Amino acid sequence: MKVYQKGWNMSNENNKFGYKAYNPGLVCRGYQYKEGETYKKNGHGICCHGVTHYCVNPFDVLDYYPLVNEEGKFSDFTTVEAIDEPITDDNKKFATSTIKIVAKLGFDGFIKACVDFLYEKTIKNMPESKIKNSSGDYAKIGSSGDYAQIGSSGDYAQIGSSGNSAQIGSSGYSAQIDVSGTDSVCAAIGIESKIKAKVGNWITLAEWEYNDEKKRYVPICVKSAKVDSEILKEDTWYMLKDGEFVEVDNG
Repeated sequence: MKVYQKGWNMSNENNKFGYKAYNPGLVCRGYQYKEGETYKKNGHGICCHGVTHYCVNPFDVLDYYPLVNEEGKFSDFTTVEAIDEPITDDNKKFATSTIKIVAKLGFDGFIKACVDFLYEKTIKNMPESKIKNSSGDYAKIGSSGDYAQIGSSGDYAQIGSSGNSAQIGSSGYSAQIDVSGTDSVCAAIGIESKIKAKVGNWITLAEWEYNDEKKRYVPICVKSAKVDSEILKEDTWYMLKDGEFVEVDNG
């Protein structure tokens, strides 16, 4: 019989599915994981041995593993399913004694998961009185509070955020994201999208190319970097071209 301490919350069915981050090679705290495998341990707490941790919001895993480590390598990411009942004390970090590592996500797949999650949890469920046409084309979205979570799937979205620690994602074509706060993570992975941000923010862009055989655009590069005022300038619009961040006008 499991005894749950005060402050622990039993999760609902929706929280059994989530995301986990690792060091390169699917290694977490020295423990080797493999895609498609199930791992059973014997712990029953949040921060203790014998449990495996994950997050329901894919952006939250970045609190524990960076997009890029000090050696310049990308962290690994997977989808997971909690087999035993998971618990949490903050509704961000979940722990379970038995977990299945469902599928490994490429970097572009992880960014898409972030965008899709934010869209489902924010824009899609907002009442019409709060934001109109926010999931359609030409959406204009603004936020001034800290810890904002903004998602948009429409084309030609214009998103601005002045708060700190924002999480912003867009998967539509020709999106424009302007981040004037700090310690934020923003991703524009649609075709011909652009971002500008202050120093200290992480930005992610995608580059697409038309494939004659498939008769559609396909992603050829996804790249993430921190605005540092040396390689990437603050308050400067960037797009991804030939695998590199390139300064562009906002015309």
